[in-house]
Amino acid sequence: MQVQIEAHYNEPFRAQFHFSPPTHWLNDPNGLVYYKGEYHLFYQHDPKNLNLDPAWMHWGHTVSTDLVHWTHLPVALYPDPIGTIWFGSVVVDDHNTSGLVPGGGLIAMFSYQNQSQGIAYSTDDGRTWTKYPYNPVLAAEGPNFRDPKVFWYSEAAQWVMLLVGHLPWGCMIMRGTTDSTPSDSGRTAERMSP
Repeated sequence: MQVQIEAHYNEPFRAQFHFSPPTHWLNDPNGLVYYKGEYHLFYQHDPKNLNLDPAWMHWGHTVSTDLVHWTHLPVALYPDPIGTIWFGSVVVDDHNTSGLVPGGGLIAMFSYQNQSQGIAYSTDDGRTWTKYPYNPVLAAEGPNFRDPKVFWYSEAAQWVMLLVGHLPWGCMIMRGTTDSTPSDSGRTAERMSP
């Protein structure tokens, strides 16, 4: 399902080159990723208010083939009982190293408002998202413990995540491991930095 709201883009003060959502509040971009011929842009979004209401923080989603013309898609990540969806990143998992996307797909790692970390995944080119049933996968370790940035470290054959926060050491580097069982014990994180 695509969201088509062309009339909004004829408004006299609307940016025509830089991305803007069809309506309401927009903040940080998250999860910029190229997958199967499309650039995906996820962004903090409040679909109900012009100004931020933290109780409504979602991840908006749009795609482009040229980074100029954008097709708006439905909201990718909604608040859940753990909290609203804040900062994060999205990675391509072509070889299902996460154990979550047989045949390959996209993995989102994000901070909840309470600064714990969650995972969601998509097996249909980012059109729909499923939250990992064992969220949060990492509890908050301090205030502003957020902004997970994830990448695949091929030399060690593992995922690595950087987190920042008001911690004595400034940031944390985590590495993940998986086993063949689809349970919370199959995804572990180990601290690599102080």
